[in-house]
Amino acid sequence: LPEKYQQRIERMPGVLYCTKFTWFGGVYKDERNFFPQFACEADKLFKIFTESVIDPKQLDDFIKEKSACIVGIKTMERFGWKIGDKIPLQGNIYPVDLELTVRGIYDGPDTADRSWLVFHFDYFDEALKEARAPNSGNAGIIMLRTESSGKMSTVMQSIESSFASSD
Repeated sequence: LPEKYQQRIERMPGVLYCTKFTWFGGVYKDERNFFPQFACEADKLFKIFTESVIDPKQLDDFIKEKSACIVGIKTMERFGWKIGDKIPLQGNIYPVDLELTVRGIYDGPDTADRSWLVFHFDYFDEALKEARAPNSGNAGIIMLRTESSGKMSTVMQSIESSFASSD
């Protein structure tokens, strides 16, 4: 999705927050070390995923550092990582490799996925531009939070109709 779509969605009635969100799918040391990895907008992520919990200082550190990442407690435990560790990810979908620094750990209820690694969309997009990759300027999806769960259906219908004649 072109990034500019996010601006249109943000202005729609009932939308509180939205963020660009892209699956990275990189390799950590070996292809068997699979875990979900997403580029996102650091300052909006936890406004959308409110069920997730993170120390406010760690979130602030993440937001301030472009090459930082936050990792779910399950993945942190799986690999024995700690705050400050460098995490190299070799791109296999996108033609870029990333080196990220763990700046925070998130947790949440058992119903939440606590295995994600999330990092800055801008860091990812800059790497794509440097590699002259055609995907630069695009997001995989746009994640959003509405004013209430009761407005979700109406907001989704507005989004669908707004983009009905677009690519």
